[in-house]
Amino acid sequence: MSKDAGAAAFRKTWDKEAFEAKAKARLDEELRLEEEREANIQAPQPIVQRAPLQRREADLQLTKFVNQRQMVTLGQAANGEMSGVYWCAVCQCHLRDSANYLLHINGKKRLTLTLTLTLTLTLTLTLTLTLTLTLTLALTR
Repeated sequence: MSKDAGAAAFRKTWDKEAFEAKAKARLDEELRLEEEREANIQAPQPIVQRAPLQRREADLQLTKFVNQRQMVTLGQAANGEMSGVYWCAVCQCHLRDSANYLLHINGKKRLTLTLTLTLTLTLTLTLTLTLTLTLTLALTR
């Protein structure tokens, strides 16, 4: 950092050439990183138009167990049959009360799973129809 300056050795003097070399190396590295970032920038993805929200058609039956008591035997509790009153067929889980059931129905995880199942079903039906049409066309020729 400092050079010997003879009689004034207690005072620091800067090695200008060494610091200029460091500054140039740092600037070159920053320019290289910026060029890499610009090269890695992807083209913006097209905006996907989503369908508008639709009203739920199925009745949730939130009042199904109001003012009712259920006897849960030890065997049912051990098997997990009656671990909760509300059952989600998509996620295959029991929920203890209507508030948690409603939160679960509108939750992100379940909606994503429902969408995935719907897309899988649609893809399966599309592939089945395509194969059926292809076989039909091949048989008619």
